[in-house]
Amino acid sequence: MTHFRDGEFSGFDIEQLHKVEKKLMVAPFHFCRGRLDIHAIQSWGRLAKARHGIKLLVVDYLQRVSVPAEMLKKSRQEQVAYISNQSKDLALELGIVVW
Repeated sequence: MTHFRDGEFSGFDIEQLHKVEKKLMVAPFHFCRGRLDIHAIQSWGRLAKARHGIKLLVVDYLQRVSVPAEMLKKSRQEQVAYISNQSKDLALELGIVVW
């Protein structure tokens, strides 16, 4: 990661990056658009895992994820922590990476 961050790739690093890039170019992607709450994301993730066998779920912007009504009275910091914990629980439940 230091090489990646600093832009100091060796020939081997660049070769490995290109191998991964080729795999990503043919990998199937499934998108779910719109502003969802954490429970909708969990449902979508479970469905996508069952139908397509996903191994990675990417949440683009964690702070934009909605929370259930009972969490609205709490601070946004607590809400984001709740979303983060629910995401981690989903990752463990489905055996996937939530990023």
